[in-house]
Amino acid sequence: MVHRQTRTTPDGGKMSNWRATNQHGNRSFIWYCPGCDIYHAVPIDGPKKWGFNEDWESPTLTPSVLVNEDASGVQDADRMLGWIQHRCHVFIREGRIKFLGDCTHDMAGRTVDLPTGDPEDV
Repeated sequence: MVHRQTRTTPDGGKMSNWRATNQHGNRSFIWYCPGCDIYHAVPIDGPKKWGFNEDWESPTLTPSVLVNEDASGVQDADRMLGWIQHRCHVFIREGRIKFLGDCTHDMAGRTVDLPTGDPEDV
């Protein structure tokens, strides 16, 4: 089950993040990534979870989140050598996304507010 968590931005706008609960009752924090143009999610409950400050107005996750994707059709040898086509590495702190320098998209090195968005719109 997915639930919207809406917060008000300093300029009075609205911003949404998402909370999903699986069949075991464990939650995940879901956000839209403007660098990858997709949603990312990390578990915030259960045995393998990220730290979450429980503040939907100004969320912070610890540690950083690293998303690696390889290209479809990549040779097995390339996978074994660690070849990565796309990397997104971020900190989410106080309601902002800090894109680290090893990101392979245009947002590398930038810090932005968590964007608004609905999973249905992606």
